[in-house]
Amino acid sequence: MSDEISIDQFHTVPALKGLTPAELDVVDTITYSVALKPGQALFKEGDPGDGMYVIVSGSVEVAKKVDEGAQWQIAQHGPGVCFGEMALLGNQPRAATCSALEPSLLLKVPYKEFSALLKQNNIAALKVTANLARSLSTRLAQLLVAQTRILKAHRAFSGEVQKHLLTTYQRAEGVK
Repeated sequence: MSDEISIDQFHTVPALKGLTPAELDVVDTITYSVALKPGQALFKEGDPGDGMYVIVSGSVEVAKKVDEGAQWQIAQHGPGVCFGEMALLGNQPRAATCSALEPSLLLKVPYKEFSALLKQNNIAALKVTANLARSLSTRLAQLLVAQTRILKAHRAFSGEVQKHLLTTYQRAEGVK
């Protein structure tokens, strides 16, 4: 890891909650810093997932492709936030595009090295994995609540549209 980044900054990162100083040192040995300029893409949707990032300074935007040529900002993250957990845990392709909004410094936890720690049953890697599982579980629950609201709104809207179309049809046909 870069000398300019203090290990003390890890204590504020939820993915690293509960790690001892020695365990933080283990994570420190596999991380490295990544500097981004404003507008610079860190990765693009569909790219191979090769690790997780922690924002040390600056901010990033996460955007999802909606259709050809159009993207929708799904998140904006600042210092202390982790993202890319799916790539760290499952080596999955990137689900979205991530770009810097301003000069940003990130720490990368690479999949290959993290996976090697897990295979060794390293306690630091196991704790990080448990923290990420809790975080992803919470995020999934929030997503399901939001999805339920959207489905209810869709159903209500669809019902109203159907009533309107039926009324319009009946008027056009002279049906009362």
